[in-house]
Amino acid sequence: MKLTVTGRNIDITDGIRDHLQSKMDKTINDLGEEADVHVALHVEKHRHHGEITVKTKGFTVHSQHESEDLYI
Repeated sequence: MKLTVTGRNIDITDGIRDHLQSKMDKTINDLGEEADVHVALHVEKHRHHGEITVKTKGFTVHSQHESEDLYI
């Protein structure tokens, strides 16, 4: 699985990247090496937005979430 992380108004640290990688390994590791996962994080004051797009052979899934804590 290829994980790409981008951020707007936030620096993507190794801690954030490692946290995301561990979450992906637990939840979608069955997709195999062909899966392309893109995570976009955006921070506005106390609001954290996260979007994820998973592309693999045959389908694409997109989701988004907003919370007050980045590590939910």
